[in-house]
Amino acid sequence: MSTAPRSLNHAEFSNGSAVSEKFENRYSDDRSPNPLSAPWVWVLALCCVVAIGISGYLTWASLTSSKIAGCGSGNVFDCSHVTSSKWSLWMGLPVSALAIGSYLGLATALGVAVFQTSVILKRFAWTAVALFAISAGLAAIWFTGLQVFVLKHLCSYCLTAHACGIIAALVAVWKVPNRIDVKKFATPLATVGITVLIVGQIYQPEPVKFRIETFEPAATQFETFDAPAGGLFEAPLESAEAAVFEAPVAATKRPNTINALMQLFSPEHFVSAVRPAITMLAFTSPLQSGNASNGSGAKPKKSKRRTVGINGGTIQLDVKQWPLNGSVEARHIFVEMLDYNCPNCRKTHKAITGAKQLLNGDVSVMILPIPLNTACNSAVTKTDPKFIESCDIAKLAVAVWRTDADKFGQFHEAMFASAQPLTLAQATDLAKSLVDGAKLDAEIASRIPGRYIESMVQLYDRSGKGGVPKLMFPGTSIVGEFTSSESLADVIRQQTK
Repeated sequence: MSTAPRSLNHAEFSNGSAVSEKFENRYSDDRSPNPLSAPWVWVLALCCVVAIGISGYLTWASLTSSKIAGCGSGNVFDCSHVTSSKWSLWMGLPVSALAIGSYLGLATALGVAVFQTSVILKRFAWTAVALFAISAGLAAIWFTGLQVFVLKHLCSYCLTAHACGIIAALVAVWKVPNRIDVKKFATPLATVGITVLIVGQIYQPEPVKFRIETFEPAATQFETFDAPAGGLFEAPLESAEAAVFEAPVAATKRPNTINALMQLFSPEHFVSAVRPAITMLAFTSPLQSGNASNGSGAKPKKSKRRTVGINGGTIQLDVKQWPLNGSVEARHIFVEMLDYNCPNCRKTHKAITGAKQLLNGDVSVMILPIPLNTACNSAVTKTDPKFIESCDIAKLAVAVWRTDADKFGQFHEAMFASAQPLTLAQATDLAKSLVDGAKLDAEIASRIPGRYIESMVQLYDRSGKGGVPKLMFPGTSIVGEFTSSESLADVIRQQTK
């Protein structure tokens, strides 16, 4: 037997009893939570705590450019690859910071909904819980899809936070009271919010992944020297030769006749006899000195060194003593520190290629391989998996240059031609297709490529360590991924006049 609904008089409306009764009836079913016994309420609370903790850590890592702990640079899981992409930002803000705000809102709304006694406040609080939870779930689906289909790398921290968002959304849809308000208000508002997020990410500019270091210009142009000058950083083989010829020789007493013969062939006599020739040859790289005469029998003129300065010109590098991708006669020459397995180096290489085209190819780059591997680089504190073969690949590059300097440019360009970095075996096959294999093996077996790498690491250490690539000019250095060919061409014009 049903009863007709009674009409409400003015007094009942004025004291709010009818409104209160109406709201109470809507929350009188078994879906009203008991804060101490409803498991799904604690699930929501746990999701908030975990997601806020992870998002806070990722935000700190993003703002301080810190390495993310426990998430290496593997083929699948690579947190740095994910968190350094444009999709880690929304209009310049880390998306993890936005997640902190969202989950704090969810936690606050949940607390009000569970512990507040006012029926009206409880209603709005549960609607807010649903809004924040559904927004987190939709965002989780979006960012997980980006990792799988766009970035093709996963971030374990991000996936854990996204799992919290999806769980919270499911709980909100199935368990939150007042589902009518969830359908009418929370779901549409959450959909609008995620749309704004997606549109903002798609149309935002690429994030800046480099920094500019400037120096007081001690020498802002190329220099030439008739003799070694202060600030000239010699190649390791040059320094070794100088040490051999200038090392003091201990004097020993011998019978007069033998002593006269030994004096004629003594190291001191040898040095005094051949020093002029050594001095002339010292201005060219050991394996690139050329012939002793100019073909007409006349003695060649002593050539001057052409050097390029870095770190404000306080360090000068002879262009003939180090691996060079291009001609020593190029108008523009600058220094690049890189690791052949470095993703940012591969992207920057495209900008260098474009800048060369804009400058009519009149650009050469001095290549200094800097392995990001603790086995051969003491300035590195940890070796990521992708840099396991970096030491051997760097030595291989130096060996190719010393075996046939004219082929080094082809080798260097081919190392960046593929979508993925070459393995040591692939790089070795490439090298042997360009230069004499026997000579290359002999060069690799010697200690000389390793000594070059040691010297390059010294330069890297003196240049502030840090990330690679480093594009180094007399008055400035560009550190990190640099993708604008036009901007790089402008820097080259200004810095290498």
